[in-house]
Amino acid sequence: MKILFVDNKDREFERFLMLPFAQEHRDEIEHLKSPLGLSKVVEANKDLRLIVLDMLWESDDLREAIPLGAGAMKELSEQQPGIPVIIYSIIDDEASLRKLIPEMMRLGAYDWISKDEPKLVRSFRFERAYAAGQNKLKLPASRSLLSPDQQRRSRVHVAVMFADMSGFTALSEELPSNEVIVVLQEFYRLVGENVQLHGGYVDKYIGDAVMAYFGATGRQEEPTDELLNLHVQRCIKAAKKIQAESPAFQYTHVSPTLKNATNKLDPDRIKDIGKIRIGIESGFVEVVRFARGNESEVTVIGTPVNIASRVINLGQPGEVWLGENAYGTGALHGEVGDKVLSKYKNVLGEINRYQLKTF
Repeated sequence: MKILFVDNKDREFERFLMLPFAQEHRDEIEHLKSPLGLSKVVEANKDLRLIVLDMLWESDDLREAIPLGAGAMKELSEQQPGIPVIIYSIIDDEASLRKLIPEMMRLGAYDWISKDEPKLVRSFRFERAYAAGQNKLKLPASRSLLSPDQQRRSRVHVAVMFADMSGFTALSEELPSNEVIVVLQEFYRLVGENVQLHGGYVDKYIGDAVMAYFGATGRQEEPTDELLNLHVQRCIKAAKKIQAESPAFQYTHVSPTLKNATNKLDPDRIKDIGKIRIGIESGFVEVVRFARGNESEVTVIGTPVNIASRVINLGQPGEVWLGENAYGTGALHGEVGDKVLSKYKNVLGEINRYQLKTF
């Protein structure tokens, strides 16, 4: 299953199947009649690329439609934010339209499509969302941080994550480059997929490290306290998932490689090779477009990036550390240890950091 159509009416599903998009992907579509527990369905189907979700639920037993789909969208935004969601409804009431659609888009819906739109227009928009879901490590086009004519944006709130693999230098010094590259690619996959799964975006791969951020979108709005918390919590969830999967990464990809190097490497160094360190900080950043000839790159810069990159260097292999802002904004005080006052390189003064309890 790659496309999940969520609507309680069979006739609506049959109408959907008449679209050229649905006909082309017919073997990939399944029909779900209830949005309850939708995030668990998504979690169990790793090949899923698109969710088509009716926002208002109607039945013969109800006097008016209820926004069950809206509740499901909120659940998806918190637990499974990585799959493009199309809100697919007919809303005649202007008050409901003004209230519900902005709320769905704020929660991360990829698009809203009216069932009354022309067939070919709907097909094109579904195909565009499906294509975004196919490349799971790329940011959907609708969330572009800068418009084509923009060079920068200020005060964009993000949670920044740096993750690096311990022992990479030892591996690269002693092993053939082709063996090292395989391990590095699997490390990138482990971090990148979990970042994307929790609604983040990989900004760049830097040798044995990954920089990612959570929360930045193309919508230029001042985030609420709820959204600030959500950005940090998604980042923290991704970090915990990465650490939960790191032993399997070590066993499957690092240990076989180390067999060729056990006579060359110091035994004390071997035990930590492949463990992952993570540093997290949150706050407001500048989104900047850097041009290089005919190419350009969009990235984020600012204090949260600097702190996250330094927090990670003070941690030990297998640890996750939070900066002061991430600790306060994340509202997860019960899951971290006592504060540690630290001096960061090239940062004035001393700053608190907190170790996240990952297990």
